[in-house]
Amino acid sequence: MSSGPVSSRAPGKVIVNGEYAVLEGYPALVQAVDRYVECELSPASGSGVCVEAPGLLDEAVTLHWRDADRLVTPDSRLHFLVAALNALLYSSHRRQALLDAGWTLKLDSRALFDRGDKLGLGSSAALVVALDSLLQQAFDSEPEPTSARWQRLHAVHSEAQGKRGSGTDIAASMSGGCSVFTPQGKSASIVPFAWPDALHCAYIWTGQSASTTRFLGSFSQWRQDSPKQSALMMTALGQASAEVCQNHGATELREALEVFTTQLWALDQSSRLGIFTELHTHLFEAAARVPALAYKPCGAGGGDLGLAVSEDAAALAQFIRRLPALGARAISLSRT
Repeated sequence: MSSGPVSSRAPGKVIVNGEYAVLEGYPALVQAVDRYVECELSPASGSGVCVEAPGLLDEAVTLHWRDADRLVTPDSRLHFLVAALNALLYSSHRRQALLDAGWTLKLDSRALFDRGDKLGLGSSAALVVALDSLLQQAFDSEPEPTSARWQRLHAVHSEAQGKRGSGTDIAASMSGGCSVFTPQGKSASIVPFAWPDALHCAYIWTGQSASTTRFLGSFSQWRQDSPKQSALMMTALGQASAEVCQNHGATELREALEVFTTQLWALDQSSRLGIFTELHTHLFEAAARVPALAYKPCGAGGGDLGLAVSEDAAALAQFIRRLPALGARAISLSRT
């Protein structure tokens, strides 16, 4: 057990492709980006866990123990944090170590927000990974295999959120860099991907946070209502996603992304999910008029981020300059 402060951080993520297809077992390409959730745990006097979270809390809030088993708080803003911490206390020695002393937990996830709005960078998954790294440093001595850790943290994230996603964002925050994530039943494959240096990226904020939970619920309903049509469309989307995840050069990767995005557009038109908002549609159509440039929504869609890619840096820069007129803007992000 560490006797002094320990710190950790975990990156956010951008899904390059594989949205919705990954829920059917197809691979997705994901980038970890240089915006982090940062945590620090240090011994303190008293009991419980005193949480300091700039940007979320105006003043510190103390989490107390109920029946020496679970942390509780009346502050609704800390619901996810408390649920994640309780799920992460899977081992008795972790729980007992926290229970035996007082602690101060400092959290900072402001880099994954824009003026209070979530950017869609997987802040909750990054928080789970950062918290687990913190507890590992403080209380654990044995390393854990990557596959086992992903499976455990995916379950923790799902329990804390009250829904089960693909686990793509957990994989990105754990592995860093660019990787191909493929779900395999209860497990998953996470393989490094060599992004071609000649393919330039711009990350575009729509100014509107989206609800992934709502979109996934509507997606499930569409699958139930239109089983034959949705099955055909999901197969086409999945095959296009798998093609993107091959080792391509810059032009081939951009062209494969265009094919995937066209399939995603067709799925959206059929399902009426609203993946392509009016702004995403304008950006998609504007990019289509520029040679060697592709644009797509990232994640569940309906807002959040979009991604523009091109082998032509000048064409991409010109596209970025046009964004304010369309109601969007590029944000500073880089692959880790």
